Amino acid sequence: MYGFVPLKFQPLMVLELCTMGDLLHYLVDNELQFKENNQGLKELTSLAWQVADGVSYIASKDIIHRDLAARNVLLTKTRVAKIADFGLAIRSNESFNAMQRGLIPIKWTAIEALKENSFSVKSDVWSMGVVLYEIYSCGQIPYKNIPSIELQMHLLNGNRLEKPEMCPDEIYLIMCQCWNRIPKERPDFENVKNELTKVMLNVANYYGYLDVPGSDTVEYVETETGKL
Repeated sequence: MYGFVPLKFQPLMVLELCTMGDLLHYLVDNELQFKENNQGLKELTSLAWQVADGVSYIASKDIIHRDLAARNVLLTKTRVAKIADFGLAIRSNESFNAMQRGLIPIKWTAIEALKENSFSVKSDVWSMGVVLYEIYSCGQIPYKNIPSIELQMHLLNGNRLEKPEMCPDEIYLIMCQCWNRIPKERPDFENVKNELTKVMLNVANYYGYLDVPGSDTVEYVETETGKL
């Protein structure tokens, strides 16, 4: 947010213009490019890392987003990912109003939130796993053939999303960890970022500096062999 206009009846926020639109449409519109270009997996992993970095910052502020999805990630002109749409966000110590249950994005929501209205940073971690699925499937709808009303039982029976075609095994392992039925057994966002960093190094096929497409700022990540 760049600024705020405190008008009495219509307060306004001044936000950054993200000219590339939302991540979901970017993935769908560029699916062939990602699959045919040998740099496609590299860019997808960069985007995944940026989303994890953004939501990690949100979690550090004791905010639960509750609507983390590719459609709610915006991209700047230089393809820097920005977490957006905080309409369902709550503080970590705030109770969820059951009367608002209809607002829940069912197919991105953690199993304990569907069953018990229990939201936490770890429920956002579950959603991060679904976002990873969206990224590596180039925008496929999660649980496409499962009606929303049946999803809770589907998950309770141990079913999870299948590995997308372009998804490395290491990334799918992260997804499955995010979808652990027990919230405390899921990784935190820093763990997710660290694992994505390792995958980025493998994709880059060398150790040292990795060019992150469209980065507006220089970001250094400590690795075992130095800085990334």
